Amino acid sequence: MEKWNWSNEPFRRDVTVDGLFETGGHKEAMARLHYVLEHKSLGLLTGEVGSGKTTLIRRLLTGLDEMKFLPVYICVLGLKPKDFYAELLSYMGEAMPFGLSKARKLWHERIQGQAGMERGWVVVIDEAQDMSEEMIQELRFVRNQQMDASSPFPLLLVGQPEMRCY
Repeated sequence: MEKWNWSNEPFRRDVTVDGLFETGGHKEAMARLHYVLEHKSLGLLTGEVGSGKTTLIRRLLTGLDEMKFLPVYICVLGLKPKDFYAELLSYMGEAMPFGLSKARKLWHERIQGQAGMERGWVVVIDEAQDMSEEMIQELRFVRNQQMDASSPFPLLLVGQPEMRCY
């Protein structure tokens, strides 16, 4: 490290958000992520293992205005709808009800209850390349509000490049 005059060990997994070396690609990705948040849309962030995706997401989430956003970070390999709702409802302080249909109903009730409020959810699914087909279809259901006229929250899918093939 002394040879190159580095203050930190490179390629560590525990990079702080301030320690991220921002390339032009990282800056572009951050700008696009902010666009997704502002428009409550769906975003896809892909990159090779170790490219800084999760660190970029940590930087985004730690920099959010706490009066405006409630971040939900989900990183479950092979995410299935039951796990997804359990995570979401846990962030909302709710216990997972018995049965997927009850979980869906409770989620929609909670989201409807927050409609028009200043503070809204930001949902991030990391390692999204491992989601099941069933989970991908569930995301369509979760984001459908008022017959597709609006989106209740921004959703960020983060994963490896094969995610682009879905």
